Amino acid sequence: PDLGGVFFVKMMEQAMVANIIYGILMTGVLLQRSASYGPGIISAGALVFALISNAQFHNAFHWEKLPFEELVKDETKYKHKAEAGLYVQPEMIDTH
Repeated sequence: PDLGGVFFVKMMEQAMVANIIYGILMTGVLLQRSASYGPGIISAGALVFALISNAQFHNAFHWEKLPFEELVKDETKYKHKAEAGLYVQPEMIDTH
């Protein structure tokens, strides 16, 4: 079975979590070491964006199950094609 979708989604989730951890770390470092709160506030804004993006990733994509509305919308993609012709394997033809 093709598990590329599962592995890709897990990789994206782990990359987003790593980005959030990095944002928390950098916000703390900038708040601790900078002379003003400006760099830390900018970093905290990026952290908020990463958290919102992570939530949207989990809620916006239906990658495990295709909604029925998507199937109904695309009428040509899921129709069976009419088969034309007949294939006979040459080795199976009895020539005697």
